[in-house]
Amino acid sequence: MSYYNTLSESGQLLLNYKAQTENQDAQVLKVFARLKRALTPSEVWGFLTGSLEIPMETPITSIRRSITNLTGEMKLRKTEEKGLGKYGRRECKWIII
Repeated sequence: MSYYNTLSESGQLLLNYKAQTENQDAQVLKVFARLKRALTPSEVWGFLTGSLEIPMETPITSIRRSITNLTGEMKLRKTEEKGLGKYGRRECKWIII
């Protein structure tokens, strides 16, 4: 499941939201495939927003959601490594499988 419909949206709006999250998931996976190293969610967010592949206003929580989904789909794996995140706190790193 890519989009979590917590607001019970329906119709075209729901289809649009699902398409957006599927695109985000694909973009996140591309970053891991391109860089071929372990990354924090903040690093992925910075890469994607810095390259303008996703809108700058995309919240970090959307990137975290993508990483969680991709981990559940066995496309990413959480590592033991940690790095400094966007808000000055340590974050776990993930790597492509």
